[in-house]
Parts: sequence; structure tokens; C-alpha cells
Amino acid sequence: MSIVYSRRKRYPYIRRRRRSRLRLLLLFLLILALIYLLGIISGGLGKEREKTRLKTYILEINKIVIQSNTIAREFNGVKADAPKISRSELGEKLTSQARRSRFLAKKCRKIEVPSKLKKAHSYLTICLDLRAKGLEDYKPALFNALKDIDLEVSSGQVALTLMDLRLSDRAYSLFRKEAEKVLKDMHVPVSVIDSKFLKESMAFQKESVIAYLRELKGIEALEEIHGVGIIELKIEPKQASFLASRRLAILPRSNQISTTVTIENQGNQVEKNIPVEVILKSETEPREYKWQAKISSMAPGEKKTVVFSGLKPITFNVVHLLTIKVGPVPNEKNTANNIREFKFMMR
Repeated sequence: MSIVYSRRKRYPYIRRRRRSRLRLLLLFLLILALIYLLGIISGGLGKEREKTRLKTYILEINKIVIQSNTIAREFNGVKADAPKISRSELGEKLTSQARRSRFLAKKCRKIEVPSKLKKAHSYLTICLDLRAKGLEDYKPALFNALKDIDLEVSSGQVALTLMDLRLSDRAYSLFRKEAEKVLKDMHVPVSVIDSKFLKESMAFQKESVIAYLRELKGIEALEEIHGVGIIELKIEPKQASFLASRRLAILPRSNQISTTVTIENQGNQVEKNIPVEVILKSETEPREYKWQAKISSMAPGEKKTVVFSGLKPITFNVVHLLTIKVGPVPNEKNTANNIREFKFMMR
């Protein structure tokens, strides 16, 4: 009886050990399941955050591209608008387009780029840099062409700037293709807008450029015009009378006279170092007396005055001729208003 009793005492102990191991195994499996579920949840949240970053990036880029497309429309409209605007207006439009395009290129570089779109973004920065550079070089190249007779050199300059713009379109197509692939793979519900800067894909070809430049050169408003003129002349002391038959001004006696000359830049180019000269002579004295001055710079349409004082008449009751000359400036065609004469006598 004692042997049987001993076996019955050990049996419940073994069963408790097996149950304990089973509980540990179930707890371990439960922990693994929780870790797995947390991983799935965390991964899902991470994916959603990535999708949000991708969408935010594309929406920001689309804003920049819309502005670039606006500049492109303006640029392509220059040819149509050229007969309606002046040379200075054309220059202002091109300067504005280049400045705004460079701003967009800088703005693009400051945007935070999701890791999956690093490659695509590199194409976009190249695109916007090419557009900015093309527009910055286009104005000086075009204005060179408008003043050159032989268009071979200047047309080559214009063609290179248009080539940059054409290459920018190719870079953008690579950006769009790469970005849309990532968006599709990530199931992001946003699209990349289209952008094409040049309306004519072969506009950069030299034959097309030369034809375009010849058309522009035929527009009078865009022709490079140089010219300055005297628009007003004042003499002190003021004339007391005027003999119309002799075109002779009678001035009151004075030991000296002064003249104020008002000059206008009547061209469409900035003129520099404009010479102004006054010559005084009389009917009794073969010698000429000269006074000279220079205007450092004049913008198109600008007016400036030059005063010559301390001019002494040779003698009284003798006819004097005061001659004022301005310019001519380089490439000035019309010089009729560069000289003004004032015949006078002091009594």
C-alpha cells in the first residue's frame, strides 16, 4: 500500500510542471503576435507619413511649375508683341522674365525633398537652372542681333540660349517621368503638371533663329537708335530786342554772358561721355574762343542741362556768333539738331 501511495503523490506535480510550460509558451507566442501587429501598424503609419510627404512635395513643386509656365507664355508672346512695344519695353519684359525664373530656381533648391524623389528632384533643378540661364543670356544676345548687320555671330548667341531652354524641357520630362513612377508605386493620389517652355521644339535651329531676327530687325520700334539733340538754349543777360531781318539778338551791355543748354537723349540707347562745346567769335576777330564740357551718361529720353558761364564778348556794337554743339554720339544718323547758333550784338 505504501508503494502505490508514493506514485499517486508524484503524478500531480508532473502535471503542474507541464501546465506551467504551456502557459509560458502561450505567453511567448502572444508577445510575438503583439510585436508583429505593432510592426504592421508602425509600418502602415510610416507609409502614410511617406505618402503625405510625397504629396506635399508635389503640390509645392506644382506651384513653382505653374509660375514657370506663366513665364514661358510671356516669353513665347514676345514675337507677337514685338511690333506693339518699344525697345525699352521689350528689354524690361525680358529682364523681368529672367529675374523671376532665377528666383524659381533658387526656391526649388530650398524645398524639402522626400528620399524617394531625390533623383527626380535633381532633374528638376537642372531644368529650372537651364531656364534661368537661357533667359539671362537671351536679352543681351537678342539686342546684339538687333544692332548687328551680319547676323552670323549674334544668331549663334541666340541659338545657344534657345538650346538651353529646349534642354530644360527635356530635363523636366525626365523629372515628371521619374516622379510619376514613384507616385504610382506608392499609390499617392496626386499628379505632376506638364511644362514645356518652348512652343516650337526646333526653335533653336540657326536657320529659324536668323529668320526670326530678320523679322525683328524690320520692326522700327526695335531698331537701335542713337541720337542727342539741343532742345533749349537760354542766354543771360536776356535779349532786349530782336532784328528779325538779320536774325540778330540785341543784348544789354555786360562784361560777360552765360548760356544754359538743355540736351535730350532722343535715341533708345544709353549714351556715355557726350561732348558739349561752345564757340564764340565775332566779325572783327578771326580767332575762336572755345569752352567744353562732357555729360557722363544719359538714359533714353533723359534731359540734362549744361551751363557755360563767364563767356566774355569780344567788343561792343559788333556782331558775335555763339555756336553750341553737342555730340554726335557713335552711330548717330540724324545730326541736324546737334548744333544751335545764336547771333547777337551788345549795345
